[in-house]
This record gives sequence, C-alpha cells and structure tokens, in this order.
Amino acid sequence: MLVVEEDADVAKMLCLYFDSQGYEVLVSNRCDEALRICRTKLLRVVLLAAQLSGVDDLLDSLRSGAHTQYISVICLLPEDRHSDEPPELGLADDYLPKLFDIEELKRRVETARPHWAQKGMTHPVTGLPADPLIEERLREIKEAGGAWVGLRFHLDGAYPDKVVFYLADVMWETIGAYPVQGDFIGQLLGPLNEFVIITGPDVATQIHQVIMQKFHREREFLGEHWGTPELSCQWFYL
Repeated sequence: MLVVEEDADVAKMLCLYFDSQGYEVLVSNRCDEALRICRTKLLRVVLLAAQLSGVDDLLDSLRSGAHTQYISVICLLPEDRHSDEPPELGLADDYLPKLFDIEELKRRVETARPHWAQKGMTHPVTGLPADPLIEERLREIKEAGGAWVGLRFHLDGAYPDKVVFYLADVMWETIGAYPVQGDFIGQLLGPLNEFVIITGPDVATQIHQVIMQKFHREREFLGEHWGTPELSCQWFYL
C-alpha cells in the first residue's frame, strides 16, 4: 500500500493502522515521488489525498501505464467534500471524505484489492495483470509491430504467497529501473508460478540478469522452510 498525503499526522495514523493490519505501507507527500514509487514497487492500493498538487497527472500516468493501470486508487477527499458529490477525479476507483471511520476505510481497501481479480483480470496473490490482459498486450504488440522481447519466468513447485509476492516485487522493481515505453509485466493464472515480462531488446539482458541474481541471492532465506526455490527463464521474440 502507498499513502500519498501531505498532512504528516494523517499519514502517520494511516501508516500505523494499516501496518498493524498486516500491510506493508509506504508513504509519500508528493505526487511525482508517488509515481516513481508506483513504477518501482509492487502495490495493490494507493490512498491518495485529493487536494495534492499533481493528482490529475498522477492518475493519468497510472491509468496509461501498461503495468500500473490496475493499481486500485482510493482518493481521500477534503473535509468539506462528500463521497456522494460528483468527483472531478474520475480515474480513481473509490472516494472517501477525510472525516472517515477507519474501519470503513479498511473495508474499502479490502474491497478494492480483489476488484480486478474477481473478474479474472489480475492475479489474486500479486495483483499483476493475468491471462486476458497478457493476451491483449501481446495482440497489441503484434498489431503495432516493433522490436520486443518476452521473458517468461517459471518458479518451480508450489510456494507460499510470501515467496511468490517477493519474486513479483523483484520483477516490478527491476523493470522500473530499466523503463521502456509500453513495457509490461503479468502473471499467468493456474497452479504454476509463471510470469511474463515484455520489454525492449536493449534492456532485456539486464532485466533478465538482475531478476535472476536478486532472487537467487535471497532464495536461501525464502526456502528456509520450503526447500530452495529455483527460477528459470525462457526468451521469446515478438
């Protein structure tokens, strides 16, 4: 979760509360910094203060990004606004006035998280785009042409969500470090832990190497109780 809020007291309260509920909470007080975090950290929900400068640009950037458009965004409205008023921020998923009940906010967050997963559009563990969206992106690339590389990663065996989410976070952070306009990351549904990254040929090697190195550097810790996870990768060209 990312809390984007300039009021330090509100941000601290939200951070402490959701941390106690088992969420990993990141905090930012600027929209430009928030966008950088969204591109480099795997997030499920963003709590966004609606009065911040740059909110519209942040929402536009998230919704236009091939791998950020499915992050759920809940806008926290100024105290003189109500959630039943017509919002200007039409790209957000939900709205709540800042004079909220914390349990109501928690309910909204829990509802937002599986929003796309219930439609089979995102993976229920990581929130990454799933099979229909992967197929759609591959079709778009084929129609548009250009040089693209696909990396299909496979994690052997069945592992707890903690391991799967860690791998997804490593991948998300890595492609954020080597951005290519139109790049993409997704996770296939089903019992196998398989991920697909679509990126440019100039950075594909670096992305492949960094993901493998980061994951295997931590695999002894990840596999402490579940064996030693093995990660493999197949390349394909588009």
